[in-house]
Amino acid sequence: MKQILIVITIILLTVSNLLAKTSDFKGFIITKNKDTIYGFINYKNRDINPKGIKFKKTNNSKAKYYPAGSITQFNTEGEIYVSAIV
Repeated sequence: MKQILIVITIILLTVSNLLAKTSDFKGFIITKNKDTIYGFINYKNRDINPKGIKFKKTNNSKAKYYPAGSITQFNTEGEIYVSAIV
């Protein structure tokens, strides 16, 4: 009985760890002041133009939300996104 509980616990921990993965990609943002800041960008829906992104300088730091108009561009995974009014 103990062995079954141990196996179930290991499976649950593994599944919860897999579900907790985020979409953090290495990249950078360019601010309105033309400062380039390298870090990690959390951008889940790559099929549409984002209204904003979550950015953190290190994997362990807290993410900060940047609305699209507050930065001039961001680059992640070789893709460049430029803020513009159309």
